[in-house]
Amino acid sequence: MRSAFAVSAIGAVVLFLAVCADARPIDHQIARLRNEIIALDASLITYMSQAETSIGNDVELLHASIVAAQLETDDTAAAYLEAKSLIADLDTIRQHAIADLALPSDYTPPDVPSTALAGASTTDPETVLAATYIDFDTNFRDLFVIIGAKTLDVRKKLEAIAAIREAINIADMFEMQLLMNHLSQVSEMSTSIVSASNSAISSMARNVKG
Repeated sequence: MRSAFAVSAIGAVVLFLAVCADARPIDHQIARLRNEIIALDASLITYMSQAETSIGNDVELLHASIVAAQLETDDTAAAYLEAKSLIADLDTIRQHAIADLALPSDYTPPDVPSTALAGASTTDPETVLAATYIDFDTNFRDLFVIIGAKTLDVRKKLEAIAAIREAINIADMFEMQLLMNHLSQVSEMSTSIVSASNSAISSMARNVKG
């Protein structure tokens, strides 16, 4: 004769299997999309951290090379301060994103190291500027193309689900839309600052002593 515990355990397993079998495909789709959005949040923060590190290094290297070559002007100094301010803005957005976005439980945001670099005085400004353009292309492509394309893909999936109105849990869809809107806002602000930072770097290079 089976013990009461064994009967209870078997009953629990049967109930679990019945619930799984009864789960609607639409619920599985929503769960998968929620996971995709959370993964996108983590990817965005990773790209933001990489962009902030790269831009910070480029700004310090270019400014140090300009100073070492005795090409500093009031305009290059002003552009340098503008670039530093933009990097600080990007870091603020990144910190808020880490605190506010939904992230995977096992995700650790990358550190953004100090940008006080040694040895910059040995590199001429033109060489540093050429390298910054390559870095900017990489940062811009990551933020715009990769995150943008994945975000568009998730939005299309959400629209497809929304078309099946009778099968949707309104609360779930509202949550998903909020998650997507927050992701899009952070992405747009980040790419705007990355672009403005590149303009400030270019301004430093344009305004060196002739």
